[in-house]
Amino acid sequence: MRVTRRPASAVLVAALVGAGLTASLAAPAQAADRTATLVGTLQDELSACGDWQPECTGTDLQQVAGTPIYERVFTVPAGSYAFKVAINHSWDESWGGPAGDIPLVLQGPARLKFSYNDETHKIGLAPLDLAGGVSAADRALAGNSLRPGLTKERFYFLMADRFANARTDNDRGGLSGDRLATGFDPTDKGFYHGGDLAGVIDKLDYIKGLGTTAIWLTPSFKNRPVQGSGANASAGYHGYWITDFTQIDPHLGTNDEMKDLVAQAHAKGMKVFFDIITNHTADVLGYAENQYSYVSKASAPYRDAAGAAFDDRTYAGGETFPPLDPDVSFPYTPIYPNPADASVKVPNWLNDRTLYHNRGDSTFAGESSEYGDFVGLDDLFTEHPDVVAGMGEIYQAWVDFGIDGFRIDTVKHVDMPFWQRFSPAILARAQAIGNPDFFMFGEVFDGSAKFMSQYSTTGKLPATLDFGFQGAALEFASGRPTSALRNFYYTDDYYTDTDSNVYASPTFLGNHDMGRFAMMLSGKGYAGTDLLARVKLANALMYLTRGQPVVYYGDEQGFIGSGGDKDARQDMFATQVAQYAAEPNLTGAGGARDRYSTTAPLYAQIKRLAALRRAHPSLADGAQIHRYASSGAGIYAVSRVDRATNIEYLVVTNNSTSTKTASFNTFTKGVTYTPILGGGSGVKSGPGTRVSVTVPPLGVRVFKAGAKIPARSSAPAVYVTSPSAGDVVSGRAEIGAATTQDAFAQTTLAYRPVGTTQFRTIGTDDNAPYSAYHDVSGLAVGTLLEYRAIVKDSSGNYSASSSYAVVGGSAAATGSASRADSAARAKGGAQVREVTRGTTRARTSAQQLVATAIGPVTQPDFVSVPGTLNSELGCVEGTEPKDWDPACDHAQMTLDPNDQIWKLTVTLPPGDYAYKVAIDKSWSENYGQGGVPGGGDIPLTASGAPITFFYDHSTHWITSDAQGPIITAPGSMQSELGCTGANDGDGQPACLNPWLQDPDGDGTFAWSSDQIPAGSYELKVAHNLSWDENYGAGGTPNGANVPFTVPRDGVVVTITYVLATHQITVTTSESGTPPDLKAAKAFWVQPGLLAWPADGIPEGANPALLKWRLHWAPNAGMTIDEEDLPGSTSAGMAYDPAGLPASVTATRPELAGYLALRLGSSTQSIAGTILRGQLAVALYNNRGLLLDATGVQTAYVLDALYAGSATTKKYGAVFGGSSPTYRVWAPTARRVTLLTWPPSASGDAPISSAKRTAMSRASDGSWSVTTGVKDARYLYEVVVYVRSTGRIETLTVTDPYSVALTLNSTKSVAVNLKDPRYRPTTWTAAAQPRLASTVDTAIYELHVRDFSISDPSVPESERGSYLAFARAGQGMRHLTALRAAGLNTIHLLPTFDIASIEEDPARQSTPACDLASFPPDSTEQQACINAIRSSDAFNWGYDPFHWLAPEGSFASSAASADGGKRVAEFRTMVGALHQAGLRVVLDQVYNHTPTAGIAPTSVLDKMVPDYYQRLDPRGNVYTSTCCQNIATEHRMAQKIMVDAVVVWARDYKIDGFRFDLMGHHSKANMLAIRAALNALTPANSGVDGSRVYLYGEGWNFGEVANNALFQQASQGQLGGTHIGTFSDRLRDAVRGGGPFDEDPRKQGFGSGEFTDDNGADINNGAEAGLRHDTDLVQLGLAGNLRDFGFRLNSTGAPAVGSQIDYNGSPAGYASAPDEVITYVDAHDNETLFDSLTFKLPVATSMSDRVRMNTLSLATTALAQTPSFWHAGADLLRSKSLDRNSYDSGDWFNRLDWSGADNGFGHGLPLEGDNGAKWSYMRPLLANAALKPSAADVASAAAQAQEMLRLRYSTRLFRLGSAGAIKAKVSFPASGTADAIPGVIAMRIDDTVGADLDPSLRGLVVVFNATPNAVTQVVPGLAGAELDLSPIQASGSDPVVKTAGWDASAGAASVPARTVAVFLQP
Repeated sequence: MRVTRRPASAVLVAALVGAGLTASLAAPAQAADRTATLVGTLQDELSACGDWQPECTGTDLQQVAGTPIYERVFTVPAGSYAFKVAINHSWDESWGGPAGDIPLVLQGPARLKFSYNDETHKIGLAPLDLAGGVSAADRALAGNSLRPGLTKERFYFLMADRFANARTDNDRGGLSGDRLATGFDPTDKGFYHGGDLAGVIDKLDYIKGLGTTAIWLTPSFKNRPVQGSGANASAGYHGYWITDFTQIDPHLGTNDEMKDLVAQAHAKGMKVFFDIITNHTADVLGYAENQYSYVSKASAPYRDAAGAAFDDRTYAGGETFPPLDPDVSFPYTPIYPNPADASVKVPNWLNDRTLYHNRGDSTFAGESSEYGDFVGLDDLFTEHPDVVAGMGEIYQAWVDFGIDGFRIDTVKHVDMPFWQRFSPAILARAQAIGNPDFFMFGEVFDGSAKFMSQYSTTGKLPATLDFGFQGAALEFASGRPTSALRNFYYTDDYYTDTDSNVYASPTFLGNHDMGRFAMMLSGKGYAGTDLLARVKLANALMYLTRGQPVVYYGDEQGFIGSGGDKDARQDMFATQVAQYAAEPNLTGAGGARDRYSTTAPLYAQIKRLAALRRAHPSLADGAQIHRYASSGAGIYAVSRVDRATNIEYLVVTNNSTSTKTASFNTFTKGVTYTPILGGGSGVKSGPGTRVSVTVPPLGVRVFKAGAKIPARSSAPAVYVTSPSAGDVVSGRAEIGAATTQDAFAQTTLAYRPVGTTQFRTIGTDDNAPYSAYHDVSGLAVGTLLEYRAIVKDSSGNYSASSSYAVVGGSAAATGSASRADSAARAKGGAQVREVTRGTTRARTSAQQLVATAIGPVTQPDFVSVPGTLNSELGCVEGTEPKDWDPACDHAQMTLDPNDQIWKLTVTLPPGDYAYKVAIDKSWSENYGQGGVPGGGDIPLTASGAPITFFYDHSTHWITSDAQGPIITAPGSMQSELGCTGANDGDGQPACLNPWLQDPDGDGTFAWSSDQIPAGSYELKVAHNLSWDENYGAGGTPNGANVPFTVPRDGVVVTITYVLATHQITVTTSESGTPPDLKAAKAFWVQPGLLAWPADGIPEGANPALLKWRLHWAPNAGMTIDEEDLPGSTSAGMAYDPAGLPASVTATRPELAGYLALRLGSSTQSIAGTILRGQLAVALYNNRGLLLDATGVQTAYVLDALYAGSATTKKYGAVFGGSSPTYRVWAPTARRVTLLTWPPSASGDAPISSAKRTAMSRASDGSWSVTTGVKDARYLYEVVVYVRSTGRIETLTVTDPYSVALTLNSTKSVAVNLKDPRYRPTTWTAAAQPRLASTVDTAIYELHVRDFSISDPSVPESERGSYLAFARAGQGMRHLTALRAAGLNTIHLLPTFDIASIEEDPARQSTPACDLASFPPDSTEQQACINAIRSSDAFNWGYDPFHWLAPEGSFASSAASADGGKRVAEFRTMVGALHQAGLRVVLDQVYNHTPTAGIAPTSVLDKMVPDYYQRLDPRGNVYTSTCCQNIATEHRMAQKIMVDAVVVWARDYKIDGFRFDLMGHHSKANMLAIRAALNALTPANSGVDGSRVYLYGEGWNFGEVANNALFQQASQGQLGGTHIGTFSDRLRDAVRGGGPFDEDPRKQGFGSGEFTDDNGADINNGAEAGLRHDTDLVQLGLAGNLRDFGFRLNSTGAPAVGSQIDYNGSPAGYASAPDEVITYVDAHDNETLFDSLTFKLPVATSMSDRVRMNTLSLATTALAQTPSFWHAGADLLRSKSLDRNSYDSGDWFNRLDWSGADNGFGHGLPLEGDNGAKWSYMRPLLANAALKPSAADVASAAAQAQEMLRLRYSTRLFRLGSAGAIKAKVSFPASGTADAIPGVIAMRIDDTVGADLDPSLRGLVVVFNATPNAVTQVVPGLAGAELDLSPIQASGSDPVVKTAGWDASAGAASVPARTVAVFLQP
């Protein structure tokens, strides 16, 4: 928060972190003259200045050089302070905390570092003198986890009236009369039945036989016999309606009998516990007002006797209290309705009416919970000191009596100060009389440990009755996920303090209030033997886990009951209650009979459990260490260890109805654990300490280790994990620590105020990770604290560490919570947080934060729904309807602040639509199906009813209620997520928080969040934002709520709902990204080394405290559980703090910063085996909870293991004899089988008809077999794990090395390329044309189908085929003419096997309309083409299917596409072009494949899944190329790339290769290709590979950009290789703008920039633009060399190419001219003619358009580099303005060699890529003047050919070296006064250096791109004689013939729009 003046001091509610500021050091520093001064009330202590003086230099902070950080160390005296930071010694700018001044309290002097970050404005401070290593004081402080005297008891809880009746004479309690007088009626479940203390005494052996050590009696004091009247009458048989606290109820016996019971129980080794009440008595008092509704203190405060109001809490816990008057002090007037009752209570003080709250009946909520009458009973004023003292005296007397302890009733309904006085007083009395083990536990009816523990910590009770266990055990026995049980036990640390912990807590399953456990289970549908098994399972859990088990009487005899209260209080003796007699029994017959059988199944089970617990004390109070839990029903396991013996026990339970197995860690290695319960064989821990345990259904097994935990030489390192340095603590703050090793140890947690010396113990924990809770509510806000963790391991070794925190304000009841009550962390200092989804939630009126995804989400400004529905919504462009408009106002969604979901409701006409979601009114960010960025259109069918769209920006999922149900999970947690409305926002199905989503459409809806605070909740699932359709537990319609527990703040809750079954699952995991085995974020780099992303661990986590495991499953089927990946074997990995070796990050730069994980040698040795199944790396926290799990990227380790040998092999069908050897590399495959068919078999022959031949696996991962005959059809059947499916798949795959295929590539064909049948004479006889130098190259880019499909002079059957090149058709005649002019190279667009073209002519679609009949600007043509384009015969072909085989659709027929026939036809084409003197270049696409995974056209990814495709850091295939990127940096991917090029060069005589998106390959790839080609010689292969020219697209973008993965083969990085790259510099400068301009009218040098303005606004600033573009053209003409120097037009200053800017990059990048391909158009983007149509003024004549076409082509033809023309550029070819005609069919790609139809006016091009520019296109296409005639085309062709002739007329246009260019080429007028805008004068001076053209001294070329004739002075040539080139002087262009040279002036006169070449003889 920025302030301009000093406000009043305010409370700091944010962290002050000094250490955290180091993260900002890399940020740029602020201006050096800024100062930062510490100002505040501490200034006079730190300097000579007064306080709050910003001008004081004495408290200036010093800037850390090069950073925005200011810091300084001060020694600050003890005291309370407030401070902030002032900037520039002024209050004009100052910074503090969220509320202004920052408080600081020191209890002693301390050295503190104050920090300020001038970028973030965060202020931090850090104490510098924290305790260091272990000291003697630490050892003295380190204690043992508490085990008070009573932690091993086994309680039997009985109700004496119902247990046994030994004396019938006391049945009526000495009273006479009917049952309403005596309370006795054994037939009524609400009255006394006759049981008594004598009966208990008689049955002591029965009780002891159960293994009991302590008897707990319900209250035995004298009760009011009967309360209520009529049907509500009931007796006090239960003991809770006490009138006399000093006497045993006569119905039960006498005080003496009680003494006898105690004595006899003691004699048998059993203690006796009383159930006592401290807060109420029997219902004796009434109110004079005769009203009993609760009256709050706010509406009627207490008043003293004089009538003055007061707050009783002011006095609670004290010794004084205002005098009270029953007629004045209370909202109700207490009276005795029956005067005889005025003295009925004993002791007498209880008859004082002023010692009761007198506020009416409790509602059990809020204030009334403590002040209201408990079900009408008289509620004592426990805040009154007389009540505290009186109750203390009552129960001290019973302590004296010899009672061993108390269970205290209704503890939470009593104020805390009462317990703080009562409990110590009772315990002190017991201690005083020699009973130090006296024990008390309170009934706190609440399942939350956070709540219950307050009474054993703050309230000073030794323990509380564990209601949390009861609830957890019930859920466990019900088959709920065992993780819920784990989560429950995780809250145990709330109980840890200096005098108590959870081990003393009594645990129970059922009781007299709630009902019996069997009843609760039966209510969930369990019965019979299943119910019995579940009860037994719960009993075992209670006896074998921490706490003191309590058996409720009768449970051991199989009582079930029918409810709570009276329905759970059956008689053990033969009952007279009809209901009880009729109830079924769990283990035997029902009926009225005595129930004391010692052979009853449950009695026997409990007896065995008790004996086991007694024989093995570790099972009673040994440390309980969590080992395993599941996200479903299954295994729950713990270790129990007694520190005295150091023997580990394993308790392993299974709450599933099927046998389960789990693996988990122990404390030992190689030790056998012997079963002591549950039978079966023992288990042995492996080298990693793990055991694997199998447990039968609903079973329990207990094991004992055969050896002690090994001794240690040192304690594991410990770290304070909570608070982190500088955190804020408030309320009860969690203080946590963790160790780096899984060792049995105890950790003492302590604190001291900074500045003091003595630590104070908080508590000692023996269960890692360790924690206790520190109540800081009594410390001043701003107090700086040091926290200390001291470890003592099992061998007595110590370690320690410290952290620090600051005390903040108390967290509000509805406020934010991080750990326990700690305030939200604001690491890095105090600053106002941005309100975003997923941030730590602070619920205030100003901000309602919500979360449906993990992590912060910043909402965009706009979200819209563009699609085919837009026009129906009213979207228009001008006056015409417009679809797919992200900016349309009618399509904009609205953000709902209640749930942060964007919504839009519309009504659409019935019909089918498609849509996506777009962000901020642009297509720059958009999401389609599944929330995928740029994903597919989302289909929608509208019925005519209103439709609401919903979009979640955190997941990018959009859907509508017309597409399926909208699923929400209304529950009791919604208010915590920001929902509002009734019930405080809970239970709101219309609030989309949570909104369960199904992006992948598999019918499973899910939602995850880490924003639900710790607590217990419940939910259901609702459809369509209403309760009308809802599902609960078990998927039941309108079923019961589904409960779940969040163990601590920050835990991720995941709700899953299966639509088909309505099953609901709720799981919890530690915060972070949800585990995903289909992702692959881990990298296996080397056999012993894996890498994990640094951002893949929780923020602020210490990696040393985390655990990683490598999991593998040979048969797949691995699943995700909360602590394991079931179905897998695993091995631990060691975190290496040294990080990845430099050798790894040098070659794999994307792994820089990754964490290094080391595998053990035994696991390394089986790496090859592991890799042949499912793989995952799992990350666990220190508790063993799964934080993340992911698949593994294995390419690097596969290379390390196999590539060395595998790269030397030959693959495919290799012929060395009569039978081919088939070899394929598939190192991860489990099996590979060769499937073959005879040569005569159909390409569609079924798999079942194949011959199956097993292949053998070599050690390098290759599989091979030699078999069969040539020309066999074949496939590979590969059995392999596929991560994308998560299964072992059996896949049939064509050969990646296929050289021939059947029609449509259904099968590979084993063709021998040396077979004479496939070597046509045309090819074998034709010699490959040779060039003297690569710069002699002139390229014509041509598509095979375009070449002849429209050529009537070619036989119809051969049109569009390879064979057309062998015909003397129009096309070949035109190529021949171009060859005569100098063209020497034909570049063919992709001719390898293409995935996207139907190869069978009979199945190829054709337009179903007369395209030529439509107007030239119509939309009809594109609509017709669009309808069939996926199945027609046209595609550019950038969808490689098989790289080594020719494409079949270019064969002359379907039959010719089969096998070797297509090979022969392809060779015929090559031979024909060679015969014509034309070299052949193939366009190669190794950067991507069309699909991946198991898609039909996926080959490589089926063979070795995840190896060949380039994966992003999450394991998704990169698609920056357009499609599924290929990782040619992997060695075997490079190999197939190299091998393919070699095959084409050697076996097809190809002369050059163009590499698509070559910048996505590495320089090493290209050098490997170069080397392999150079190895081809006429002697060894019949070709000279060194003459094969390589070039490609060296663009720098995508995931590889800026060498992110390797050194790219991109522009500027191929120096010295003589590998060419296309130069976009000259291209853009000539054409104007860039290929992706929204307005296509941006002009360039060759399209009239500045000199012939077209009037478009985009050309503003054209004069400066032209100067820069001229520089780029000049540089391009000179080879685009990085070090070519000339004077710039743009600046007038000299510069070299690398100093000229091109969109932020150096324009000049080449070191040699053949490293650049100069071009102005190509197959992609608009043709040159179309570009000029957009950019030239519309009025430009066609003849002038021809001239500008020629001028543009001349910039390539006359450049010093290889020249490149797109086919038809010389013929004014148009694609009807199509920007991207890759799939626009023959119609838009027409190439008419006759010139009759250049293609312009074929209609508006396809909307998908062009729709946004249709508004520019329409008027142009409709303008007939813009379509050239055949004569215009002929003129253009003639002029273009003259440019070629000029190029080859002298070597000066092809100097060939950088040195020659720099010496001879210049631009004399550039940057001088002689320069004319739009004109370039290039001089090539052959008098300098070697004489390369003896016939010339040099030449001058003048490019006049202006609409006017010019006279261009060429400085330095005055007096020189030059003549127009004879080629132009005698050429076809009459205009250029008027050009002239003025020798005297050294000037050329050149007509408008003309290129003139002047020769200097």
